[in-house]
Amino acid sequence: MKDSSIGNAIYESVTSQIMNKQIFPGNRIVEDDLSKEFGVSRSLVRSVMVRLQNEGFVRIVPNIGSCVIKPTAEEMQRAYHTRLCLELGAASLAIHRIKEDALERMEENYQAQVDLKSTFTSMEYARLNRAFHWEMVSACENEYYIKFLNEMFNIVHIYMVFFDTALDNTVSLRTHRMMLDALKSHDGVKLAEAIRLDQTNGMDNLDSNLSF
Repeated sequence: MKDSSIGNAIYESVTSQIMNKQIFPGNRIVEDDLSKEFGVSRSLVRSVMVRLQNEGFVRIVPNIGSCVIKPTAEEMQRAYHTRLCLELGAASLAIHRIKEDALERMEENYQAQVDLKSTFTSMEYARLNRAFHWEMVSACENEYYIKFLNEMFNIVHIYMVFFDTALDNTVSLRTHRMMLDALKSHDGVKLAEAIRLDQTNGMDNLDSNLSF
């Protein structure tokens, strides 16, 4: 197997463990263990850690190694503020460019969110939430918004899985319905309002006092 394929396998393994709450915020990812598990050099594992850091999953700490991000309350607020600014920019482009097939996928995703209400889990909701927003971001056709929002969505995904206190997705169903309807009607004002409300709801649900 080529190094690029093995690197992707390591990347998928680590991100899956983070998103499925098998590795917790602040936990160290032992590069030697990954090197032995996948039968590759430390340098290849380190390149994967750099990629994970660039995409918002981990921090590489000098003399310690790679650790899953563990944010403070202030860091979470900054992240949500940054995401909001970027997503509003992407939305202003996407509203004129989004295709019917993307809207159909968002509608299917929304229906899955409705179904999730009766069997709510934060992990499944975080997955659906990211996919829903990502359809709009992808439609903006701006590689810079796409690059930086990918990082922000990775960070917020971790927040939602580990720090979100919501017991169901009632409120976000309303804001996501607003977003989808605004995109379908090409109403930029309503879309921006829906995104702001959605972000406010996300921040309101965060519990920065959780510890592991």
